[in-house]
Amino acid sequence: MKKRTDWKRITRRAAVALAVAVVLGCGSLAVGSDEVKFKFDIPTIPKTPKITDITNSTAVAGASMKVYATIVGQEQMQACCGVNCDRTDCAMAEWWGRPDPSIEPNPPCIPNPNGVGSCMRAGNPKLYYYINEVANTGPAVTMSYSADSGKFEGEISLAGTTEGDVVYYYIVAVDGRGNVTSQLPNPDKASCSSVTSWNASYETAATSNCSMMSSYERCSANQTGAPVCGASYSVNDPTGDTCGEPDANGNQTVVSGLQILDVGGYSASAGKGFGDLPTDDVVCAKIKLGAQPPQSGAGAIEGYLMIFFNPDITDPNPADIHFPNAFAISFAPKAESVGGNLDKVLWSGDCVTNPNTPDPLACKIFVGTDAEARFKVGYSNNELRLISKNSLPNGKTLIGSSSKSSTMVFLTGKIQLSGGAPFYVVDLTPGLDLIKDNRSATVKIPDRPSPPIIKSTTCQTGGVGSSSTCVKQGTVAPAGVV
Repeated sequence: MKKRTDWKRITRRAAVALAVAVVLGCGSLAVGSDEVKFKFDIPTIPKTPKITDITNSTAVAGASMKVYATIVGQEQMQACCGVNCDRTDCAMAEWWGRPDPSIEPNPPCIPNPNGVGSCMRAGNPKLYYYINEVANTGPAVTMSYSADSGKFEGEISLAGTTEGDVVYYYIVAVDGRGNVTSQLPNPDKASCSSVTSWNASYETAATSNCSMMSSYERCSANQTGAPVCGASYSVNDPTGDTCGEPDANGNQTVVSGLQILDVGGYSASAGKGFGDLPTDDVVCAKIKLGAQPPQSGAGAIEGYLMIFFNPDITDPNPADIHFPNAFAISFAPKAESVGGNLDKVLWSGDCVTNPNTPDPLACKIFVGTDAEARFKVGYSNNELRLISKNSLPNGKTLIGSSSKSSTMVFLTGKIQLSGGAPFYVVDLTPGLDLIKDNRSATVKIPDRPSPPIIKSTTCQTGGVGSSSTCVKQGTVAPAGVV
């Protein structure tokens, strides 16, 4: 079965740096005699840095503790179909994946002080640590690649610690495309007690991910170099990089005046502490926007989409447009005027991207209302705030139970109810892999040194002893021994 024409057009022009975007249908709604269609592009899974084999040396009071980890970039894939990957007129089963030829190097490197060429950068990866309490978190330590061990190494000073103190540490790494992987300061504590109350001490750490880039995507085209961004969020994104409606050939260019869809960056956390569900794990995200989303008005509907990929859920074919491991929070406040409860929704990606789903509107998991405690969307402090219960009614979770991770990507776009492209991406961020985990070590006191071995100088008559002990032979001293 071929995809509908508008699906083909959207897919063709929604090529992004992480991979070709595919369509996530957010449902259709009949209003009077007109059919109003809501569609969002859903990128293929961004490949964030992979952190494994984390170990540390013994934590000794007053000394230093070394932390070791294997950190690698992952190959960025492009979803293809058709002749030479032209992505036109394709059936669902015709999609396949290949390494993205526009990205060099691929896999991206992990920039670090011992890197080569564009991969030689200061300040990455970062090793954060604190003693006993999160409030004691100090400046991060930069990890460097060691050719001898084949691992990244960082050193934590334990000066001032005493026996029984616990040192907690977590690693944050950026690849050459600006994708971020971050462990959490405390995997049991969420940063959000409400939409308006946020504690940044518990969220994924801020990075300078843009300065680590050797290439990046802008308006569906690959760019060389590093864009200028802030450094207040885990994933930062350039301002003023909003893209206009695609032309007849599917090409987009940067346009001004779209501050409400301009993403500055985002951070996330997971754990307990949300006031409405104090004993349940929730996932929280805050997204910096250039201006507050409009609540009403005519014309195109602004759309905001946070996508989560649970790596514990198997995706038999990551290159097709069916994502069984995806979940998406959509926020389209102006859609409230057309009904259908489409303004604040958590969607099942498995359901909504399945071409055999008879009614995409039935793919809603949560609808944001004042009475719904499990799912909240709001705007505070110039940020879009998203909160969702991690455990979902369908038995799945946003964060993998085994991997303890969820890969996230955020995008904004415009939904046009009449004329032009039904939906197009305005701004798209790099990916963030949130890892609901950290590491710890209990501080010990230094071992007492063994007493020095003193050689006897009196055990041998007429000279000095040549052994460390005086040999005993019964209870009587042998001849010549005094």
